[in-house]
Amino acid sequence: MRYRLLASLAFAAAFYAAPASAASINCRNQVAADFRMICNNPQLSMRDDRAAALFDQAMSQTDATGQSALRAQRLGFQRQRGACQANLRCMIAAYDDQIATLQSMVRRPKPRMRMVQPGY
Repeated sequence: MRYRLLASLAFAAAFYAAPASAASINCRNQVAADFRMICNNPQLSMRDDRAAALFDQAMSQTDATGQSALRAQRLGFQRQRGACQANLRCMIAAYDDQIATLQSMVRRPKPRMRMVQPGY
């Protein structure tokens, strides 16, 4: 019984001590300040998840030339993010800019037109 309690406590401690995960970053053993900040801050992790999803969506909607341009744009964002170091405001602004840029690149489905019959 005592061993079960100790095992449960050890599992809970490991679970709650684990860093947040971010879609584009492996959060284990990160040394760069910007990566550590993303892994340990839920606001940044959420933004990283959103940016990664939008990037994947944009990549799936474009040809090889567009994909090269997207990769170059992402590299510029990663440099901007890295220059922020551990400055939370700077990191949030960088992510918000990246998300807005990617949202403008993603094609949205066209609304379906419904034929409405006149009611007279």
